[in-house]
Amino acid sequence: AADTYNTSARVSLVTSEPVLTLYSEYNKTRVTDISALKELIESGDVRFILISEAMRFMDFELYAWLQANTSEVSFQAGLPFSDEMQLLEVIAP
Repeated sequence: AADTYNTSARVSLVTSEPVLTLYSEYNKTRVTDISALKELIESGDVRFILISEAMRFMDFELYAWLQANTSEVSFQAGLPFSDEMQLLEVIAP
């Protein structure tokens, strides 16, 4: 999963895999409810979420939920340390 349409599109372009979008930066609204995200996590369909720090300003409730239920694994995944993106691994369904 990814924070916005732009992030989802970039990941999908590189991986050729579908990527769930959580928030619309164009409509400034959440497109995947937290309850739906929880279901996808519990079913094993979502294990990682790619977000930017700007997510806290776009949808603080979602950002706070992600911070409470994930662990950052950007460095372990080989992402640049100073990159604006964070790779989060789900730690609690």
